[in-house]
Amino acid sequence: MNEAIDFASKGLDKTPQLEEKWISSFKGRGVFSTVILQLGDFVVEYRGDLITAKEAENRRNCPNACVDFLFDFRWRGGKWCIDATQDDGTFGRLVNDDHYNPNCKMKLIVLKDKPHLFLFALREINQGEEITYDYGGSDCPWRKEGVGEIFGYGVFRVLGVWECGGGGRVEEVMGGVGLGGG
Repeated sequence: MNEAIDFASKGLDKTPQLEEKWISSFKGRGVFSTVILQLGDFVVEYRGDLITAKEAENRRNCPNACVDFLFDFRWRGGKWCIDATQDDGTFGRLVNDDHYNPNCKMKLIVLKDKPHLFLFALREINQGEEITYDYGGSDCPWRKEGVGEIFGYGVFRVLGVWECGGGGRVEEVMGGVGLGGG
């Protein structure tokens, strides 16, 4: 956990331990490990603007708005959102969904009275392996058969939006309260 706090305080990703790669026109980009990561290792922070649930809903309702990088979570009895729409070069926003065999889980850690969302390894992650997380819910559009033809989007880059279970499972570490998604 200290490593996660250190990287968050510096606003950095774990480069050179991670790299971005193009996967396909359907899946888009992903994050891959360049080293072996151990069970429990800090992997990456999901970084973006902290906004209220109301502001997140406003952004989702804007015509032509990109809502693919909004991650909803609960904190201090309310609903909040990290908006990582702005591509700032960080890796957290590029972690793809794997609802069958994810290799990471999300944890909320409060630093200087502000929530941060971190991915930690659920098991050993091999060098060259894609970093994945279970977004939660069972209604994610890309999990449906024929999604490419039905939706025609080509690239689905959604992390925890309302249409997909509301943010997956987030565990609050500081304070010890387990949190569930939407």
